[in-house]
Amino acid sequence: PGLLLFVYDKPLLALLHPPAWPQTVRVPKDLFFVLYNLCTAIGSVTGRCAAYRMQRLVHPAWFVGLMALGASLIICSSPGHFLSPLGLIFAPLGGFIVLLGD
Repeated sequence: PGLLLFVYDKPLLALLHPPAWPQTVRVPKDLFFVLYNLCTAIGSVTGRCAAYRMQRLVHPAWFVGLMALGASLIICSSPGHFLSPLGLIFAPLGGFIVLLGD
């Protein structure tokens, strides 16, 4: 999460922009980071609650797979990559998935 402060460093960030949406929709940077941190917190709490309630053992490779999937979603949604038109929507989802596997 700390690295995203350098990726999304403008005061207004494009939530949606062409070709995903006809016009650029911008949100304040602080609002985006509130949403991102909320999603990562929910992912962390959900992952820990699920881990404590599970009765059977799960191979650690599943958790590494979740973390890799979330990290690749964050990277692919950063500016300049192919998911960037929807980047600010997929980045919190990626953070949720990363911390779900943590």
